[in-house]
Amino acid sequence: MKVAASDDLALEKSLFGARTTPLSCNTMIYNYGPPGMVHQDDNYEYSNCGGYGLTINANYHRIYDRDDIPAVQLYKVGSIAYANPNDLNGKPTGSVSADPERCCVPHQYTSQISTSTGLLLPDGKTYASYAYYNYTYDADRGMIAMKGVASVLPNQQKTNLWVIENMKTGQIYTFYEDLKRCDKAVETLRPVQCILDTATFIRSFTYGYGSKEIIGDTWLIPGDGFINYVTVSRDGLCVPLTLYVFFQKPSTPSMVNSITTTDFVPDILDPSVFDIPPECQALL
Repeated sequence: MKVAASDDLALEKSLFGARTTPLSCNTMIYNYGPPGMVHQDDNYEYSNCGGYGLTINANYHRIYDRDDIPAVQLYKVGSIAYANPNDLNGKPTGSVSADPERCCVPHQYTSQISTSTGLLLPDGKTYASYAYYNYTYDADRGMIAMKGVASVLPNQQKTNLWVIENMKTGQIYTFYEDLKRCDKAVETLRPVQCILDTATFIRSFTYGYGSKEIIGDTWLIPGDGFINYVTVSRDGLCVPLTLYVFFQKPSTPSMVNSITTTDFVPDILDPSVFDIPPECQALL
């Protein structure tokens, strides 16, 4: 499962204003927003920490706190876990020693997902959110789509979201359905479709009871500045049951993200979720 680098850099502006002391990263000046968008003439600093600085909200979620966009933390998830592109090595070779069989998620499926996330910024500010989505995954098409509701805590401000991602190009469109507004982002990480050979087996769990039991295998998948604990079903489908991700690098925000999958169907129930809304087509 995963997320992306955003063109909309509202996080740093809304949280830090005219900050003049950069993090220990590359610092650039951006002209916020494409033509016709609010604040398009506002220039401000953006610290690019290789995808893990304040723009962790570009890679993993974004926080908006402006009059034109409701405050929201958005988490874009992929299939199994997060990984840097260079870490992906295709399909697994099979079991290692006494480990359970490594597996790959179905090429197509529909499910419900719920996410909860906590973020600690370097200045001590904290944010948390909860969200639930109808989630559609199509590896054959190279697309992911999510439609649901995200709520920021503690005020529980809600935003209806529709997210479409091209897994091949990393292009992500986030459509705010209440505002009829669309933002475009570019993904820096890639979804992990298989349990990699570099993954470490942790332990197995049993879900359900009696004849309805399902075994879930938990794996540790490391990354640059983050680690994933992912649990997949051992029933031949390799359903991504749960994911816990911990992000931490020196001088950058710390974040923990959890994702739970339910109502899994190994099919595409509604192909129209991949149709890009008219408001987003202008950004193509």
